[in-house]
Amino acid sequence: MNDFTLPHGDLPSEIETLVFIAWVQRFATDRLNIAQTGFGSTATGLQSFTFGDPTGDHFQLELSLGGTWSLKDGRTVAEDAVQNIVTDAKTKLVEKDFGEDVAYKTALEAKSFVDDIFSGGPHFMRQLGDQTPITGRRRLSDRVLLDFKMDVPEDPSVPILFVPKTTIDVVIFVPGPIHSEFSRQMAFGFAEIVSALCALALGHTVDGPVMVFPLPDEEVAAALADRPDTSILGLARDSISLDLFGEFAAIGSADGLLRMRGAVLSYHAALDQKTADVATMLFVGCVEALIVPRQKWRKDKATKRFIEAVAELCPDVIDTMLAHDNVEQAFGFKKKGNIRRQRKDLLNRIYELRSDPSHNGLGLSGGGMMSGQNAGNMRVALLSDFARGALLAFIQAPRSSLIGHPGFNAA
Repeated sequence: MNDFTLPHGDLPSEIETLVFIAWVQRFATDRLNIAQTGFGSTATGLQSFTFGDPTGDHFQLELSLGGTWSLKDGRTVAEDAVQNIVTDAKTKLVEKDFGEDVAYKTALEAKSFVDDIFSGGPHFMRQLGDQTPITGRRRLSDRVLLDFKMDVPEDPSVPILFVPKTTIDVVIFVPGPIHSEFSRQMAFGFAEIVSALCALALGHTVDGPVMVFPLPDEEVAAALADRPDTSILGLARDSISLDLFGEFAAIGSADGLLRMRGAVLSYHAALDQKTADVATMLFVGCVEALIVPRQKWRKDKATKRFIEAVAELCPDVIDTMLAHDNVEQAFGFKKKGNIRRQRKDLLNRIYELRSDPSHNGLGLSGGGMMSGQNAGNMRVALLSDFARGALLAFIQAPRSSLIGHPGFNAA
């Protein structure tokens, strides 16, 4: 069998490799009854992919650093059979055929309000108004099935003042010709986004995923029956759907999905920060991910873009912040003039607070996690509302700002 290279398209080379290997694995399973797969690498960078039992029927493909593939071990499998498998796998790659969906499962955990607070950080004030209990089954399009299980007190007569620990069982359907490294990585990526969306819905951090596992055969039939079941409620926050995989994908395009992915991951990371300055940077970074264009001119007029684009994206959210009794203390500014002036001044101050730690380092925590007089704690609470409001506004009407475009700033 001659050495070969993969046909390159517009996919990253590492994804092309994973798709190709997944199809080789699928065809080897179907045609040769070879299910076992192993991967390895050497200090020189060579990668090897073994299909079958190394002590029995198997063949091995090797990938060099230069992108050349070769058959290194196929003595127990007919060479023409391997050649046919490789040819058909390359065809699937050219066609961008990722196969039918395969299902994975994982479990996420949202700490209780008390456990989350006493783990430290500036989130006490935020969580008082942000926590939202969710129980029962939810869905994100037909891609993700969720089951929220909230710990209940031993005495049901005791009112629940703070949201207890919640575990979330997750089933994820991802493209893949077979359970493979390609589909596993996709499932893990989906699970990471799902954990951030659950955090957005619940109002506090969600741990996981640690691992994803192929859905056991005995659970597949029930999951497939639930996929199209629209009686299962969607996951939402403030009555706005968080379904990025179906509803939003239809209006937001691939670019909108990338923006939302970066934004919700930044938002989730902010919920877990122990200092107000870092949380501030991430909350503001969350909002920037929604509005900043991908072109080189995105670096021009960054502050002007933030002020004007955010004021257009979610004016009601900004006005709610301005109406808060502690807004001047939290952000260290004075309200002056009409509402347009106040919006501009507040957004400019928020952008300054995002930039200052990048250049001057972090400030002190300032009085402990439950200090009601701590400006940092109040700032985190208000910025959480700000970032969440921007996310929900973008989900309903995705857009990208043109401020800074050379066509609008000709010399």
